[in-house]
Amino acid sequence: MKIRDLNIQDKWLYLSIIFLGVYLIIRFVDQLKLIYIFPLEATSDFPAHMAQLYFLVKYGYHHLVPIWFKGFILFQFYPPGWYFFTLPIYLLIKNVQISTYVSLILMLIIGFISISILGKTQKFSLTKRVFIFLLLFANAMSIGNFVRTGRVTEMFAWLNFIFLMTLLFYYKDRGLDKKFIILLIIFYTILIFSHPAVTILFSIMLIFFLIIKNDIKERMKIVLASIVA
Repeated sequence: MKIRDLNIQDKWLYLSIIFLGVYLIIRFVDQLKLIYIFPLEATSDFPAHMAQLYFLVKYGYHHLVPIWFKGFILFQFYPPGWYFFTLPIYLLIKNVQISTYVSLILMLIIGFISISILGKTQKFSLTKRVFIFLLLFANAMSIGNFVRTGRVTEMFAWLNFIFLMTLLFYYKDRGLDKKFIILLIIFYTILIFSHPAVTILFSIMLIFFLIIKNDIKERMKIVLASIVA
């Protein structure tokens, strides 16, 4: 059974969309305090992420940061994906707090676009696409992890995961062309630089995608693109 074979009438989703949508808006409005109050709390990841974004501009990638923990090499043991994604925003706005909040909003928009594209490949209605987006990003766990706790690096990795999953669904029953190879290399590379756990999960999916492709040439394309990434 294919995903699109699940026939759920749109009218049954309206109430959930309203509740989840209102909840998401309330939480993001509440999180506006991030713009004018720097979060100095032990239960949030925001302070460390915002500090490292600032250090990336001040000291540079893989350079020594001398003012923390007797000095440490920036991103020697931590994936830099989200920081490079947010860096242009920070360079433009010149405010690490506003840049972080804008990054959250931008990732939410990209998430909706990615899920919308995925929904189109499965012939989902707009209502179903909105529902899936809210189900993924407006549930209590996602709000707690991404908006409240500030696990922005993981959120950025999931965006790439969704896009890569869309790529696999689209080409599952199609021949692999140059566009597939290029997109797989680019976004798989970004994912590797973003979050190791999400990368492992996608790699497992890619193995299954490799298995369902019977053509040896297509399998070689997948393997070579993965090696390049």
